[in-house]
Amino acid sequence: MTSNFNDISHIESYLKGEMGDAERQAFEHQLATDEALQQNLAAYRQIFDGFKGIKEKAFAEKVAKWTEEARSRFDETSATRKVISSKQDAKVISLWKRLAVAASFILLIGMAAAWWNSQHYTNIYMVQNAYSPTLSGSTMGETALQATELENTFELGHQFFQNKNYTDAIRQFDQVTGTLEANPELLDKLTRKFYLENARWTKLLAQFAAGDLTDEEFSARLDAFANDPASDYAEKAKSLQSDLNSFWRKIGR
Repeated sequence: MTSNFNDISHIESYLKGEMGDAERQAFEHQLATDEALQQNLAAYRQIFDGFKGIKEKAFAEKVAKWTEEARSRFDETSATRKVISSKQDAKVISLWKRLAVAASFILLIGMAAAWWNSQHYTNIYMVQNAYSPTLSGSTMGETALQATELENTFELGHQFFQNKNYTDAIRQFDQVTGTLEANPELLDKLTRKFYLENARWTKLLAQFAAGDLTDEEFSARLDAFANDPASDYAEKAKSLQSDLNSFWRKIGR
């Protein structure tokens, strides 16, 4: 099956040289014929290289040197101002123009990256993408009163989450997990696993969205899902951990 590499995480890995040989070859194979991937790669390369260049000391020192030289040549009030030829003046003017264009481009890159981060790498955006809504209506059938109350609490927690009322959602899911842990016989094994795991997962997402967890704390708690091959949320957990370590997440912090 052919992989789809039109995803920022794959493009970032390719630009940073973090792909294995097989994955890199597959990426470049798709790149050879995929115009959309070619355009995405070109756009992200500009942004990626732009920010990398800003952070390089040599680049900063070079810009400072250029600026100082240009200022000294154009200092009209300086008694020691050097007389230079019109050809030299033209070179300095050209330099200033290049610096202005470069500064504008860097500013544009910063604005574009900030916008991208604000749209795709905020806590709330990330957890909403990882959220697993449940089907409306009863899923337990005719059960005991305590089980019915449990289901109502569970559904209310999801309503709070969907309305971005994360504090109340956390409270509801705490009640769900507490009831299930104290009453292991309340539901059959498969149903109990579904409710317990979903409540724990959604509570964790709500805690991160509410700002109760740092990136490091959130990533550590995601390990419990990511490292469990039987978990329904293993892939979502791994994807979130990847987003937390993303170049785009880091530059926006």
